[in-house]
Amino acid sequence: MKFQSPIIFLFFVCSLHTSCSQVQSSGKSFSDEADYFSKTLAAKHPNLFKKVTQRDFDSLVTDLKTIADSLPPEKFLVELCKINARIADEHTRIEPDYQSVLPVRFDWFDEGLVIVATDSIYKNCLGARVLSINNHPAEEAIRRFSFLLKNDNASFQKYWIASYFNKPIFLKGLDLIIDDRMVSYKLLTPQGDTLTQIIRALATGQPIVKVVSAPMKSLLPYKKDNSYWYEFDSATNILYFNYAKCQVDENLPFDRFNDQLFEEIKLKNPAKLIVDLRFNGGGNSAVLNPFLKKIKKSYLNQNGKLFVIIGRKTASSALMNALTLVKETNSITVGEPTGANINHFGELKSFKLSYAGFTIYYSTRFWENWAGHNGALMPDVPVTHSLANFLNNNDEALDYIQRQ
Repeated sequence: MKFQSPIIFLFFVCSLHTSCSQVQSSGKSFSDEADYFSKTLAAKHPNLFKKVTQRDFDSLVTDLKTIADSLPPEKFLVELCKINARIADEHTRIEPDYQSVLPVRFDWFDEGLVIVATDSIYKNCLGARVLSINNHPAEEAIRRFSFLLKNDNASFQKYWIASYFNKPIFLKGLDLIIDDRMVSYKLLTPQGDTLTQIIRALATGQPIVKVVSAPMKSLLPYKKDNSYWYEFDSATNILYFNYAKCQVDENLPFDRFNDQLFEEIKLKNPAKLIVDLRFNGGGNSAVLNPFLKKIKKSYLNQNGKLFVIIGRKTASSALMNALTLVKETNSITVGEPTGANINHFGELKSFKLSYAGFTIYYSTRFWENWAGHNGALMPDVPVTHSLANFLNNNDEALDYIQRQ
């Protein structure tokens, strides 16, 4: 399935499952902030010590407090993230107040981390794989980042490492760079050439001319950035439904969209329906309920006709929707393991470390979505995420479904 599409917008700061910030700390030092972080999380999180013992957690915080005031902000952030990783809650995390970003976006392919979007002045880097960063091999940089993230889900780590790889505050805190105003990347271009490129950081929010890799202008999943949309391909007789955000589009309420979708099904009588959830990071799981109710009664709810694509960004409410489809329909899942675990903490609130300038997002509820099932939701049909296929405008998941 190949379609022409407009250039999509590039977001350099990670999207958040937002909630209003709560109380702010009144600390005047990093050691105060470490203390406030630990005590507030212990008081507000429903079960902070599910994966780490309180003794170990308190010991880690005590060790950090002894050195915190001697650390620069970037180092304090990294050390606090290492403690947070031990909590092993995919929603409880630390978000610094980003002062600058590198105007490049990375994606993780089987071959490694690749630049897929950038400012126009670095368009020569599009599709290039990272070999090193300031002379640190990419593998070493990835290893250092891995300690900042819970380690029970490889897809979760891949998604967040790619998201953090353009953030100077993390790169400096991990001793990958010295000067946070510029970073030197050694890259392998799609043509097989080695390129060293210095990329200069920009103030957060500074406008840029955004460009994306050619496949992101032609491959179907990138065609639109709406919360939900569909397209029928008469050549294959397949109806493709992209559910990118678990939130209502004010210009097209989901109930009305769902009616249009099923009118299309009635009119075109597609042989297959694809529900693409691989880029959906969550929101409100109830938004999809009208679709779930109708699809269960549809002729498409049979083996070989209903396919669900999942991936490393499928998380939170989108994962819950995927689980409903897995448990209550005859769908076949295709793609990569989800970035979220089947049973997980969620429903976020937040508080602020005002001296450090960090927002702490924390869970308020545990969702046991499928008792006895641990870790990521694994696809029925795993597919690769190959850079070679991507650059050749091949979508492995869609290609597999077309062949069935």
